Amino acid sequence: MDNRIEKFLKEQDRIIDEDRQNTLISLGLTEKEFSPDGKQSHYYPDCTYVDGEKRYYREVAMTVSDEEYALIVSKAEQAEAIRLKNEQQKNSVNSRLTVKKWLPVFEAPKDGSVSNEKPESGKSKIASYLRICAWVVCVLLGFVGIVVSIEAESILNLLVYALGATLEVLMLYYYAEVLDSLAELKAIAKGGYKYSEMRKK
Repeated sequence: MDNRIEKFLKEQDRIIDEDRQNTLISLGLTEKEFSPDGKQSHYYPDCTYVDGEKRYYREVAMTVSDEEYALIVSKAEQAEAIRLKNEQQKNSVNSRLTVKKWLPVFEAPKDGSVSNEKPESGKSKIASYLRICAWVVCVLLGFVGIVVSIEAESILNLLVYALGATLEVLMLYYYAEVLDSLAELKAIAKGGYKYSEMRKK
């Protein structure tokens, strides 16, 4: 046989044997190879006790026949295929169970059971009274401010009363808006609508 062919075949055998050893090791099919001189080295980094004596060793692939190795590889490939299939099924289930982002919406009941009562206007009567009171207070404080300013001959009193009237109007209007919002929600609820959740796309 030509030396070049022989050299090539030996190199291929070395590659195949090295891959075989790595495959067996990766599958956990190993055995201990002890240091021949009983000393620790980078080739024999691990240690154990044998009959009370400290021995250094390394993990090497088990010695198996070609038939055994072929069977091991075949079973390992089947097990890996099953693992991948199970993982794909799990990922498929997880993809369907996506995190829901909820939006509050009001929707009519599907059975059409809407109340026959007179629908609410969505406006609070108390809120209307508050707005009227706000303007009455504003006018009264303005009038009082003018009178007091004339008597005291000071524009500062008028500014103080004007500021007080403004704050009072803003506060009463704020309460009126809150009451209107509550009345609107009550009207929606009485109209047969209910709160539900909807997935955000």
